[in-house]
Amino acid sequence: MEDAEHTIWIGTWDGLNAYNGREITTFRYSKNNPNSISNNVIRQIIECKGSLWIATDNGINRLDKRTRQITRYYLRTDNKVPNQEKSFILGKSAAGDIICLIKGLGFFVYNDSEDEFNPINTDFASHIKDYSVSDSDRMLFLLNNGNTVHLTYNLLVNGGKQSDLRTVDIQTPVDKIFLSKDRFILNKDNKLFLLNPDFTVSQCIELDSSKPVSQVIFAENKMYVSFIEGGCIHYDLKRILLPT
Repeated sequence: MEDAEHTIWIGTWDGLNAYNGREITTFRYSKNNPNSISNNVIRQIIECKGSLWIATDNGINRLDKRTRQITRYYLRTDNKVPNQEKSFILGKSAAGDIICLIKGLGFFVYNDSEDEFNPINTDFASHIKDYSVSDSDRMLFLLNNGNTVHLTYNLLVNGGKQSDLRTVDIQTPVDKIFLSKDRFILNKDNKLFLLNPDFTVSQCIELDSSKPVSQVIFAENKMYVSFIEGGCIHYDLKRILLPT
């Protein structure tokens, strides 16, 4: 990701790299350095209010971009590395609230005045595989059974329940969800479902590849799709032609 100062931040499985146009600075976990990141496997990077929030395979980290001070948040009593991938999933609300889903524990929201994450009281967090929150505070959840549901961030933090969830009607379970330019995308095998703001399907695109999708990004009038095994294709969204 590129931050407000145009530094490029790259998350890898061997630490966090920052490139400022002249040099690369690497942040890695060190057992003897409390100012190091909590784990070298970087899953997410979010910029908010002068800091970077970094989700790893073992904990959340807040990196002050000015001082380079790192604060770790494990949100677990034992601080042991979880057994499943993507155990810590970050989101950011329209007002800049930092949200974290910890698989097996539930949702938390960061309290700046207390410098800690406080739990959000919900009854459906154990069913969630992944989630995203848009710039307009719409939240999309991918459930463990492949179904997708949605509600608003305001409803979540005010004790939203499973009965408040609304289903996305696409008649098939999905594998992954993506968010780009405030628009949600669902992925099932070699198909992408582009959603409208009301969570109805606006377009279904069949990809010219059977490889697993790793990312979907909108840029101007194009949609770029990358794959876990390598390669990238793009679509002209104005014409929805075959990818080139």
